[in-house]
Amino acid sequence: MRSIALAIGLLWTVGWTQLTPYRLDVEDKIRVTVLRHEQFSGEFQIPADGKVVFPGAGELMAKGLTIAELTEQLREALSKRLRNPDVYVSILEGRPLPVFVNGEVNTPGNYKFQPGWRISEAIAQAGGLKIPAARAETLLIRKNQAPQKVDLVAILLRGENSANLSLEPGDNVSVQLKETIRVYVTGQVNAPKDYDLDVGSGIVEAITTAGGYTNDAALTRTVIYRSGDTIPTDAYRALIEGQPGANMTLQNNDVLVIPMNRSRIAVLGHVKSPGSFLIPDGRPFRITDALGLAGGPERRAKLSDVRVMRLRNDTLETEKVRLDLALQGHLEHNMPVRDGDVIVIRETNAIDFGTVMATLQGVGIVWASGLFNAFR
Repeated sequence: MRSIALAIGLLWTVGWTQLTPYRLDVEDKIRVTVLRHEQFSGEFQIPADGKVVFPGAGELMAKGLTIAELTEQLREALSKRLRNPDVYVSILEGRPLPVFVNGEVNTPGNYKFQPGWRISEAIAQAGGLKIPAARAETLLIRKNQAPQKVDLVAILLRGENSANLSLEPGDNVSVQLKETIRVYVTGQVNAPKDYDLDVGSGIVEAITTAGGYTNDAALTRTVIYRSGDTIPTDAYRALIEGQPGANMTLQNNDVLVIPMNRSRIAVLGHVKSPGSFLIPDGRPFRITDALGLAGGPERRAKLSDVRVMRLRNDTLETEKVRLDLALQGHLEHNMPVRDGDVIVIRETNAIDFGTVMATLQGVGIVWASGLFNAFR
């Protein structure tokens, strides 16, 4: 809003200047009429030095004069040869209006319009940007039209010709510093650091700017630290599910933390790849999903008698699951699994307890109390 107000203010200023007397300059074309004396009349274009040789009046500096001032000087000069000359000066064709470039450029000012100019040429003529293109809020202001936003990142960094708008004489290119917030993004992102984001940016924009999240990110447990307060938020709903209300708006000096997903399960016994596995964050995860992570069952696996061991209130509980029915699509047998669960796929005969214990120790899931009872 601040930059738009500045630009509109400048537009008013330009409009106001049109009410002041027009002063002649290089390339203006004028007509001089001396009544009853056509030999002193004629059409003239003001040259680069601003001086015009008028018949009967000699050389006069026309540049910088108003029409009234030039008329008076011609009348005085011709009075040496004529009595009370009637002199009239008018503009045949005004010089092309310049292009105005103001704001965060190295040499703001008015520049002579060149045919074929676009935004990039005007900014280059003004010495280039003083600020990064990403932090510039740029408007093209044209008489009798609404200000038009200009994307300098697309023009200067990506070379998108369609964004590089054509200019006309009298255009104003206003480059202002965009209002931003500073946010620190840390944890499971590819490029953790502090970033300048547009005002109104949310957690989606912050994570995207930080290079996206890693495979180990626990998006559902994202946290914002703000002025001593801890604000839990669910980046999974915002990033993956695209729920608009989940993209929480960030404020200046916020710290956005994407923690590591440490939720693990173990799948042991007669599967093709037994071991410890991360539970994917943000979506329901069932025993058939766990079997898939472990590569599926071996030929001798007893899927009708699978055991799920779970530690609840320091007590090891064991549940028997009909995984064969779950694989056939019976949802009531496809139980959800959670962090710390151990799934044991038994053999059609039995399973060696020593193998299970060694595997559990290897993956860091050990709660030995009551473990023998799990296999009875």
